[in-house]
Amino acid sequence: FRSTSTDSIQFGRARRSISDIIQHSMVRRSSGFRWLARVYLTVVYSGIFAFPLTSDEVYRRLWIFEGEVAPTREQIEANLLALKKISVLGQSGQLWFLQSQSKTIAHRSIHEQLSDRKITEAKPLVRLLRVLPWVVGVAVTGSVSVGNAKEFDDTDFMIITKRRRLWLTRVIVWLFAVLMHKRRSFAKEEPNSWCLNLWLTEESMMVPQVKQSLYTAYEVCQTKWLFDRDDCMAHFFQANYWVTGFLPRFHQFALQQAIESNVQQAPKTYAWLVKAVRFMSSIGLVLNLVDRGAEWFQRTYMKHHQTSEIVTSSLAYFHPRNRDSEYVQQLQQLALQTIDTAKNSSN
Repeated sequence: FRSTSTDSIQFGRARRSISDIIQHSMVRRSSGFRWLARVYLTVVYSGIFAFPLTSDEVYRRLWIFEGEVAPTREQIEANLLALKKISVLGQSGQLWFLQSQSKTIAHRSIHEQLSDRKITEAKPLVRLLRVLPWVVGVAVTGSVSVGNAKEFDDTDFMIITKRRRLWLTRVIVWLFAVLMHKRRSFAKEEPNSWCLNLWLTEESMMVPQVKQSLYTAYEVCQTKWLFDRDDCMAHFFQANYWVTGFLPRFHQFALQQAIESNVQQAPKTYAWLVKAVRFMSSIGLVLNLVDRGAEWFQRTYMKHHQTSEIVTSSLAYFHPRNRDSEYVQQLQQLALQTIDTAKNSSN
């Protein structure tokens, strides 16, 4: 890393550095603009979702690729101040944001409250899943997990089970979602629903290689866990070690949080249901057959709706749209547009 004086910054050179980082993912040139651009792009990426960051969050979420010597907190702070001086970034208290997104400051606290409310609404589902001894982990993903949910956003869930229990669990959860009026259908988008779109088993917690990207790396690290059994949370982050190729600090932070986590595991209510479920668990062969039947029925039904989803016996990614390229395009457009606006303002 080489510090850069803000007085000598050339917008054209910064623009090229930003474009190169986006297009090639790695920049090996020895240039002070590399980390300046990388710090900037970290803020821009969150800007796509209108989510301002603290300097600690920038430090944690910074893209650091294999073989690079990462900048210190002090160097990141210096780059943030340099970007502020040329009117590319703005600052309000501890939060940093794109100059064109000053309104997101007020929105962040509102969206955090809405996210907390959606997590509270999910507690009945979490209580149910904690009763099932073969469910080892439950987390929310997407906007709710990062504290950036809007009023009508749905809540995305990741549910992890022991082997040969995924499809049985999915039936139980689907029925419960119907009873709670939280079911999301194929036909239309219901506001504030439960989006049960990510199902894994213990042996399939690593994100498939075809889905490994910067966007997915952020999604992995941002998971907010509501229930954890048998150290599932820590195993999940260990299984997704590939994330360190993009976000080593964020992955390390998430793994450390998992190791130190005190997420409650033992069910507190429904004692009669706990006994019934434990009895059912003792007849594992029967449940294996039930799970296999549930899988056959669900996958047969899904044939009429399935597009690009990844579905096997041990995992189900119900994300029909791969939005990686879309986010890369938005990232480049927003980053370069902000640079150009700052350049024109300085003339």
